[in-house]
Amino acid sequence: MRWGALLRLLDGRWLWGSPLLLATLCSFGFGLAAILDVAGALRRAEGVRAEVATELARLATEAAAIQCFATHESQVHLAVGEFDVHGVPDGELLLLSTRSTAGESWRFTCRRLSGAAPACFAERLVTTDPEIAARVGEGVVVAPDALPQLDRAALAAAPRAEGASGFRLDPALALLHWQGGTEAPDFVFDRFGTEGWTPPKGGLVVVPGHLWFAPSVSAYEWHLEQDLVVVVEGNLYVGASARISGPGRLVLVTTVPTGAQPFVDRDGNGRWSAGEPSFGRDFAGVIEGGGNVYLGLPSQHRALEVGASIVVGGELHLTADAAVDGALVLSRGLTELVAGARLRLRGEALFNVQRERVPGFCTTGAPRPGLLALVGGGLREPQQPLYETSPAR
Repeated sequence: MRWGALLRLLDGRWLWGSPLLLATLCSFGFGLAAILDVAGALRRAEGVRAEVATELARLATEAAAIQCFATHESQVHLAVGEFDVHGVPDGELLLLSTRSTAGESWRFTCRRLSGAAPACFAERLVTTDPEIAARVGEGVVVAPDALPQLDRAALAAAPRAEGASGFRLDPALALLHWQGGTEAPDFVFDRFGTEGWTPPKGGLVVVPGHLWFAPSVSAYEWHLEQDLVVVVEGNLYVGASARISGPGRLVLVTTVPTGAQPFVDRDGNGRWSAGEPSFGRDFAGVIEGGGNVYLGLPSQHRALEVGASIVVGGELHLTADAAVDGALVLSRGLTELVAGARLRLRGEALFNVQRERVPGFCTTGAPRPGLLALVGGGLREPQQPLYETSPAR
């Protein structure tokens, strides 16, 4: 009997024979679905409210941070609308706590900047030659004195590649690609941007020689937690792609060291040849010059992706199709060593020069707050009970 009753229950025909019971179950199901839908709508509405409240708190905190620098006060206490903002300095940072009349609180930090970063880091291409901008199809043309200037004091205090992690000397690499190699030291990346690498604290490192993206590597994969500027006192040879993940951005800068001269390497042999224009008087110094950049090398012409900004102190030589994610700043000219080689400027790693710092470069204008970073927020203060609880017996 019990098995028969169970089978009749599972059969379900009894349900269709009872319209009242069926209507009750349907009503219960529809009601449950409506409750779940309302709960989801309330969750979404609360999420939108929290986002709006956080954005309003950010705007109030921005106003307080700007006033702190405008009035040169060491601390700030400002009421903006329904928000109360307190700010105190902590070394290079400004710590700001914001509280609303509804009892929610947020915590922000921002860097204390001495001024604006060079304007070129907000542009995809900056050049001193209008012809280059016309050839590329875009670009901002500036006078030579408007090019970014390195901070000599910061350079003098910066770690150098021979003593910093992330780089190593490779005396044989140049011989594999240039006849006779190079005369200056040649450095390659070693554990740079990978696990176990220690980035420089100031975000600046100096390479006293040439720097190579070794062509034997298919593509570099680097992770940067902070912005980093690498100043190359020599040439930059890019023979492999480099992709960067993380919040940090990379800036590569070539400078002309003492005893070297940049030149236009028309024959692409990596060394000065008679008749090639040099920047300065008669060519002198190391045979491969200094300050030049090669995107692509004679031994390989595969397309390159460079996830960095590049400031070229000498001549830029294009040997392969190349895509640059950040700003490209040309102090001299652009020479195509392979016909049809294309330069693509993505502009995906530019800077907000008014509110961000580019390590190692001189700033302009008045001190200012950097971009706000939210370190905690949307927390309601615990409610105080109306009456004290009775002590436990």
